[in-house]
Amino acid sequence: MIPKWKLVMYGSVAFLLIAFIQFVYLSNRHMSSHIRKTQKRDDLRIIDQTNQNSTSDRYSKFRCVGDDNDEGGALSRICLFFNICYNKLDKQWTFYQKTLERPVLYEKSKGILTQFEPGFVSLTYMDKHYWHPKVKIGPVPVEASRLTNLHSLFRHWPSQYGLNMGHFVWEDLGGVYNGMRAIGIEPEEMRASTIMDLEYDQNKNDKIFQKFHQLSCAITDIALQSFHDYVGGNFGIFQRANEINNAGKEVSFKEFRDGIVKCQGLDPGFIPKKHLIVITNKKRSNFGRSIKNLDEMTQYIKNTYPLIPVEVVEWDLLPFREQILKAQQATVLITPAGGVSMILPFMSEGTHAIIMDFHVTQQQFGFNVGDSGSMESAFWGHLGWFKKNYYQVKSKEDYVFDTQDATDARWFASVVVKMDRIKSLIDFALEDMSA
Repeated sequence: MIPKWKLVMYGSVAFLLIAFIQFVYLSNRHMSSHIRKTQKRDDLRIIDQTNQNSTSDRYSKFRCVGDDNDEGGALSRICLFFNICYNKLDKQWTFYQKTLERPVLYEKSKGILTQFEPGFVSLTYMDKHYWHPKVKIGPVPVEASRLTNLHSLFRHWPSQYGLNMGHFVWEDLGGVYNGMRAIGIEPEEMRASTIMDLEYDQNKNDKIFQKFHQLSCAITDIALQSFHDYVGGNFGIFQRANEINNAGKEVSFKEFRDGIVKCQGLDPGFIPKKHLIVITNKKRSNFGRSIKNLDEMTQYIKNTYPLIPVEVVEWDLLPFREQILKAQQATVLITPAGGVSMILPFMSEGTHAIIMDFHVTQQQFGFNVGDSGSMESAFWGHLGWFKKNYYQVKSKEDYVFDTQDATDARWFASVVVKMDRIKSLIDFALEDMSA
């Protein structure tokens, strides 16, 4: 846990702001070790590891990649802060420097800025939380308690509908992993830390903490810590507008997926030897968004493919490890969209998912009215180890609203599956896997 000193000094803090708004803490000791291994004898030693009171430890520093010229460019700015302090009493981050007039940002309209203005970096895209430190002249106080481990602090995006495992695993926790990889840090060196929203009640905090503890072994073997003093953030990956955030992270997604599978005691490289068709049952969902004629479709599939086992699964009734195992065993997974985004990435190499679209009745999320909208395809498109097939929903005959007063089919409609169309997708999947 954080020491009880009122002032905590971090070796360094990186704020990752493109696809993964997280806190990262990297000690000078870690960096100096790397520098010493690569420098020649006559090189100047930049960081003196042997002297804790050296100049490099007494003052704060920072550097950024991204937008250096626009005060409003927080969402495209990644910054690494060294020797920055957090005062636990006034909940203020402080940046210590020798003189006041030091460039912070070369603003295109205002000129050189010498203070970290509010909104310097973004902490939570969904909730529009921003962060900036306060500049103070003078060295880091000698009584500051020093943390030299590599840290990543994270906050789950609060949802009025409770803990959404898809967002939790692939955006919140996955953002920590992608953040580490993006700045060239081995994730296993990290001390994972989760920050709870003080507006949450304690029962919700405990549930999120326990789930994070269960999954954090995919990133690090170091024991998890819980902080209640400060709020961090995350960044969306599922909506079409966020797809640019996923580009280039395909390898990281696979590494993170494999890490979760491995830490649950399962084989990340498991390939099923026999076909299994798994169908998602979402009839108990608060949203609806299910397969309306689930029983009819299930019986049709059993009759059409009598040699292939067919299982109907309510994912939320299975323990997490069993969910992963069932997803790995499925060769064809048929599911409506929404609420299943957590489980699909655990499908095995070469298998097929058949995902229901929704009929677009309101222009939103990059879709036009009348489109067949693929709810989470911005994320699925960057997972290359299994094949995604979409059951398109193009007319009013393809869905029914879940409530009488509903008007938005994205949120409150269930798909009416046509047997000939689902058969064509299953046939394609089976043929593709046999090639």
